[in-house]
Amino acid sequence: MSYIKRKRKFHPSLSVLYVLTYIAATIYTLYSLNYSTNLHLSFILKPLFPEGLIIPVFISVLILAGAVSLIVYFMQDIMVKRFELNRKNNLHYFVLPLILLTSPGIIETSINAMFIAICALTLSFVLSMAISQSDTKKTFISGFLAGIFFLFSDSAAVLLLLFPLLLFTNRIFSVRAVLVYGFAFILPLLYLLTYLYLIDFNIWPEFLKNSELRFMKYEHLLKLVNGYVLAFLIVLLIMISARVHFKLSEYKISIRRAFSSTLLFILVFIPSIIFMPEIHSLTYLSSLIFISLFYYMRMVSDVKKKGLSAVIYMLPVIIYLANIFLKEYSLSLFY
Repeated sequence: MSYIKRKRKFHPSLSVLYVLTYIAATIYTLYSLNYSTNLHLSFILKPLFPEGLIIPVFISVLILAGAVSLIVYFMQDIMVKRFELNRKNNLHYFVLPLILLTSPGIIETSINAMFIAICALTLSFVLSMAISQSDTKKTFISGFLAGIFFLFSDSAAVLLLLFPLLLFTNRIFSVRAVLVYGFAFILPLLYLLTYLYLIDFNIWPEFLKNSELRFMKYEHLLKLVNGYVLAFLIVLLIMISARVHFKLSEYKISIRRAFSSTLLFILVFIPSIIFMPEIHSLTYLSSLIFISLFYYMRMVSDVKKKGLSAVIYMLPVIIYLANIFLKEYSLSLFY
């Protein structure tokens, strides 16, 4: 029997309060969601379903639950196996709902969750390839899932750029892997075009008619995220990523490359928010915050002072609540 007392970082009552705070915030957002069942499709499926699709609420909830399960699985894989963080550091279980539930409706939330799940899957597979041999099956699966999502939301197109860049960052660039990923990505689209050809589809110009190929309007984004909060998030992200990278010299090369890949995700997503159509702005913003969460988890695990650590633990819910209360009553920086 061991008589060594384990040093507790926080009192158990504070841990319970922390969990209850995040649960309360999640319940509030679930209560305030719009449970509309109409899914507006991208220009690829829009000619077939001009009025969109009616998705029952229970199917949306099942899709959301499945996507969240995939996100948690791959995020745990990346943090523990690639970043070598403590397995007991399960902060992301409470932070993830606040990121996913920033959408105004259940359909948008499910779309965001699916996109984030594909991003997590892609990043996990690339970081696995950096350690072991290239797995063609995993590469094909990640590209095929991204291609299916591309049919419903063309925001997935950015993954065609991200995959080879991530390989290059990890110094495992493989022409075969890029070709397999690209072929798997376009395969669902080829299936769809073949189906349209077989049914004598004759309105091909409709694919580009009324498509939303225009620059995003910032007003659309700022209806969901307050300008002051957005500026604070940008500054905070720079500070967190800088602090982590300053300490990367203390870690192994594989961990440095993993964080370099994460930083590349962030750098690619930031211009994507600006240049993609306005309908995808919230999807990109949610994914950007999710990828930044890996940096946040590293900083939480490195901080030793209890006071500063407590503030960092509560930071996501503070930002989320600030956005809720400020977006209705304050002016935007960009107006």
